[in-house]
Amino acid sequence: GSALLNGDYTLVTSSPVTIPAGSQTAVIALELLDERIIETSADDIVINLSRVDGEAALSSTSAQLEHTIEITDNDEVPSGQLQIDLSWVVDDSPDVDEADLDLYLFTDVVIEDNIVTDAVIYDASANSRGFESLWINEDDQDTEYYIGVNYSEGEVETEFTLNLNGGNGYVDESITETLGASDVGSAIFFGPITKEGSTIGRKSGIHRLTGLVKD
Repeated sequence: GSALLNGDYTLVTSSPVTIPAGSQTAVIALELLDERIIETSADDIVINLSRVDGEAALSSTSAQLEHTIEITDNDEVPSGQLQIDLSWVVDDSPDVDEADLDLYLFTDVVIEDNIVTDAVIYDASANSRGFESLWINEDDQDTEYYIGVNYSEGEVETEFTLNLNGGNGYVDESITETLGASDVGSAIFFGPITKEGSTIGRKSGIHRLTGLVKD
């Protein structure tokens, strides 16, 4: 389904689960991951029953061979702060653990020829799962912020989405980009986002820049 393994849920039991000869049941255990990402639609997990040899008899009723579990979002758009969510999918794989992306907020960004040459890390999110979230709050310092998405580990092409929600004066938006295996160790920057008192907005829209994340 649309739910991502190790991003929206994990498998407690291995997949596939085999029902041995003489038995009629098997247990599939899942654990939902309660991330903070604001989502506009529900995700689903689809479980299929299939035959691995020519002897097992399966029902001809499709409803008995497929079961869908719907995951509804329990998170709400924040007020008084800007929430920045990062999620990603891995090319040709349902398992997001094949790539690891990290999310940063930067200040004091220096830009030369559309490349970030220096920046100060203001905040960071580096989960081992397929999602990251950061916030710009009303009590954070008044300055210009840039968002950084760093491809920290992996060997596959990865498509990521940034969702920006909430924030007094900010228009919600979604940004989708792709990072290839050759991009490991580099980052894409987006900004500037300005904060002045309780107002979080943009000067002239979100710009895309490249650069490196330095420790």
